[in-house]
Amino acid sequence: MPPEMSGAGILPRQGETMFVEQPPTRAGMRTTDRSRLASDPYRPGYHYLPPANWMSDPHGGIFWKGWYHLFYQHNPNGAFHGGRTGAIHWGHAVTEDFVHWQDLPIALAPTPDGPDRNNCASGAAFINREGVPTLIYHGVPDGICIATSHDDMLVNWEKHPANPVIPAPAPRGEYKVEGACFAWIEGDTYYAITGNSSREAFDGEEPDRAYLFRSKDLLHWEYMHPFYEGGRYTEGGGGLRRARLLPAGRQARAFLRQSHSGCAMLHRDLRGPPVHSRTA
Repeated sequence: MPPEMSGAGILPRQGETMFVEQPPTRAGMRTTDRSRLASDPYRPGYHYLPPANWMSDPHGGIFWKGWYHLFYQHNPNGAFHGGRTGAIHWGHAVTEDFVHWQDLPIALAPTPDGPDRNNCASGAAFINREGVPTLIYHGVPDGICIATSHDDMLVNWEKHPANPVIPAPAPRGEYKVEGACFAWIEGDTYYAITGNSSREAFDGEEPDRAYLFRSKDLLHWEYMHPFYEGGRYTEGGGGLRRARLLPAGRQARAFLRQSHSGCAMLHRDLRGPPVHSRTA
């Protein structure tokens, strides 16, 4: 069961999700009493909302020990993004049925003088080869970072001291780290892709791309090649922001690309070129 939380569950209005108030977060904030928002006719009903302030980019969904975990980009200190100022954390909530939610303490917060000092940007969650829940995320400004948790409710996360495990390259390097990353396991090898939401891609000055890496231990990564390039199968510009892969056959994967024009899906083999894409 989840750790005890202060406050009682608030009976929702008809069609509204049930929430439970949580203790102070790691950022020193206490969640807002959701009951004062219950009468707002414009407040979403069955869609998850943070306790207060900024929310964007739900990511890192994972099922662990009977609970579905949702992480999301969150500024606990105000209803704004805040730019690259260290405002963005990873919010955290759990559910058993996707209707009744419980807020948990903030999972990731920027570490002063750390590789993620300017933001804990988007990423993904997966179970590593040792059976340990693992987060991979874009630590702004220094590169891709990882963190692991060993408790049942995934409340406490430990950032690896070797972060960033995929450093942001120098300007005009062979790859870029500018968007959410995603990782998975194939046999005895970890693979990761990074999105590219650079200003150049947004402005259409270069194609948006996803870059493919592999590793045997999650700490030492080898850059392989661009995994995807915009403009050939989809519109150029917009930036690849939330790259995700889903099983779609023995070797192929469904690759989802989010840009200003929506989402695109293509099927490809890890060892071959993209073969199909469709904008939705």
